[in-house]
Amino acid sequence: MVALTQSKKLYNGKQMPILGLGTFQATDAFELSKAIKVAVDQVGYRAIDTAEIYKNEEIVGKAISELSTPRDELFITSKCWVKNMQSKDSVVQACNETLKRLGLKYLDLYLLHWPIADADQEKSKEKIIAAWKGMEHLLAQGKCKSIGVSNFMVEHLKEFLPHFTVKPHVNQVEAHPHLTQVHLADMCKEKEIQITSYRTLGCGKCLLDPLIVEMATKYKRTPAQICLRWALQRGFCVIPKSVHQDRIIENAKIFDFELTEVDMDSLNGLGKLNLHYCPNPHDHKELVKSFFSNDEH
Repeated sequence: MVALTQSKKLYNGKQMPILGLGTFQATDAFELSKAIKVAVDQVGYRAIDTAEIYKNEEIVGKAISELSTPRDELFITSKCWVKNMQSKDSVVQACNETLKRLGLKYLDLYLLHWPIADADQEKSKEKIIAAWKGMEHLLAQGKCKSIGVSNFMVEHLKEFLPHFTVKPHVNQVEAHPHLTQVHLADMCKEKEIQITSYRTLGCGKCLLDPLIVEMATKYKRTPAQICLRWALQRGFCVIPKSVHQDRIIENAKIFDFELTEVDMDSLNGLGKLNLHYCPNPHDHKELVKSFFSNDEH
């Protein structure tokens, strides 16, 4: 239980748990509510990650209200969807609606979900800059204790940081042994922006990788635990998603072993594959196709 309260200190002094429960694609009320209660009250998780587009904030909020763990011991993250990243006011309104759905007075972390706000690239840039002003307003109001971005790559940070008064506290990105995000990690470390890894198991693809399977045997762990431990040793926070009790427990058993430097190097070597299993943030056209024709991600 103590290990699950391990945290990273953000540059604003706030503590962010290293391990959290992801909720992407979890919309069954009974299943998700039970998962949150098991994760927090039984296993010891202290962070929960959701988003407006996941369409489960009300379920998450109700489960939080029924926990025996006090709210001030929890770290709740949500994200502003691209179609609400249109202006300062639209972001503030989106956050207020998220808080209402969650039944909370504040978020520990609020993120701009993707580095796109319009199909037109120039308009998108203008809207993201305006949207960040809304994030800074929410921070000043105390409605968000920390603010950040998600899926922002090196080129996005280079483009937008000069326009931000408050730099992001966190950048949540797809990262796994098949997509190691080395250059992004270096930049975020330099800028004191904490990385949170999502899809740390590579949408299940990494669990079948022969090298990872071999390491799981060597360490007497599961491939999932190897991937999650790899991320922790990279300095990332992780938010593995599961609604199954056995996997929630399994994903938390990553604090009592350590990968050797040689094995870390071997896993990092898989990064040459450079495989995005989610929409590629580098490709504006792909994001347009993904997010401005439907709302499935």
